[in-house]
Amino acid sequence: MERARHPLGLLASLAAAAAALLAAPQPAHAGLAPWSCVDGSVCAYSGPDGTGQVCAWPYDDPDWQARNACSWSATTKVRSVYNHGTSGRPVAFYTGANYTGPRVVCTAAGAKGNFSQNGGTGVHLRSHRWAC
Repeated sequence: MERARHPLGLLASLAAAAAALLAAPQPAHAGLAPWSCVDGSVCAYSGPDGTGQVCAWPYDDPDWQARNACSWSATTKVRSVYNHGTSGRPVAFYTGANYTGPRVVCTAAGAKGNFSQNGGTGVHLRSHRWAC
């Protein structure tokens, strides 16, 4: 004899599955407000106006691609930055590892902005330090 299925049980199962999907972890950059940056850090963004993927550091980093500190920057240009540090120091950004290549910008404490280089499409960056 086949067991009859209760429609409320089916609805409860579907609701539980939908809730599980909604509770699944999302990528770190999804849903962040523009210019979101941890206090005490400098942030680099893949999009203009502090949008897109973000990488944040409270320290100097001589090579963003070592240790996967900012893995997307290997193939994607940085389009905006925000110095949300608490030390009052500016941050210098470089195109090469170990603070080499051109210093693209020196961003003052509390400053944020877009890169205008390359028609506003951004710059490939590889290192930064809290000194200009």
